[in-house]
Parts: sequence; structure tokens; C-alpha cells
Amino acid sequence: MDNNDFNRLHIPVHTVEKGQDIVNKFKELQEHIEFSMYPHSDRNDVIRYVVYAYDPESPFVKNSTSELSKRKEAAADAAGFERNKRTGLFAANVTELMELRNEEVNRMVICYLKMLHNYTWTQIVTYEQLFWEYISLLLEPLVNTDEKKLMEAANIKGKLREECNKIKQDLDKFKKEFYGDNADLKEKVERVRPETIHKQVFKVS
Repeated sequence: MDNNDFNRLHIPVHTVEKGQDIVNKFKELQEHIEFSMYPHSDRNDVIRYVVYAYDPESPFVKNSTSELSKRKEAAADAAGFERNKRTGLFAANVTELMELRNEEVNRMVICYLKMLHNYTWTQIVTYEQLFWEYISLLLEPLVNTDEKKLMEAANIKGKLREECNKIKQDLDKFKKEFYGDNADLKEKVERVRPETIHKQVFKVS
């Protein structure tokens, strides 16, 4: 990838050289405390990661042909996070932000999605996540030996299957709206499967 692949990013973080503070370069980031008040020394790398992983114009989103985890790892590599030279793995704090187990970063992600002013994209992000959460629940085995509780669990799974079908229909509608008639783009874009974003992050501000 070269700089041309990143030119349509909402915040062109790729243009900021190492050692320069990203927030200081972009007034829009300064206006949001999720970015301006992030207190940790890895702020630049975190911001780059958020943009690379969640901007719909990011090449890691548009041109991805791998699973979500691989796309996120590629975004983390490009953002500047280093892997353990022996194991090839990221540090625990990087894994946490990729799995959205870091609340400060979670708020930054949601803030960035709002900054895009693309509600259809945000719907895709949230509905895809909901779909995979439901699938995860459906894959859990029914192990309760109590017959009544077993039937209750089976009924819940039946309702989850129905909800998955409805979510899939909504996602197809959202994606048709988002990509429009760009058939060539549809062929290139990996189905987006965003990870868990805690409910409290979605509270209306």
C-alpha cells in the first residue's frame, strides 16, 4: 500500500510523521475529548489504529480479503504497534484495544464513527456485531439436565435464529444503501464483522 490508498480517510493520519502529535495536527480531533483527553503515551498509535480499522475508506476495510482479526492486526501493524519478535504477537494492551476491552478506546471508536456522519455505516457496524454475538450464543451447547430449563434454552435459541434472519435482512438493506450501484466495490469489500462495543458506549450524549 502507498499513500494514495489512504487519501480518502476522514482524518488523514497517514500524513503525520512519527513523533508529531496527531491531535495537534487536526482541529476536529481537538474538539472531541475522546481524542484530546486520551492520557496515555500510545495516543498516536491508538488514533491511527482507530482510523485504519474503522474508516470505511481505509484500505484495510475496503480491500480486505481476510477475517476481521487479520484486518485488525494489519491496521495495528500500520498504526505502529510492535509485535513480540519471538512470538509474533502483540502486547496485551494492544490485544485489549483490538478486542474492544479498553473502554477509553471504545469511546474513541464510537466518537470517530459519529464524526464520519455516515449513519448507514454505523448501522452496518452495530448490526454486524449484534449478528455475531447472537451466532456465538447459538453455538453454545445445550447442557442443562433440567428438562424445563433445557426447553427454555431451546426456545431462546429459536428466537435468536429468527432475530439473526431479521438482522441479516437489515444488513443487506444497509449495505445496498451504503455501496449504492458500485458493483465493483461490493466485490472487493470484505463483509464487515465488527467486534463487541459495550452498550454503555452507545448512550446518547
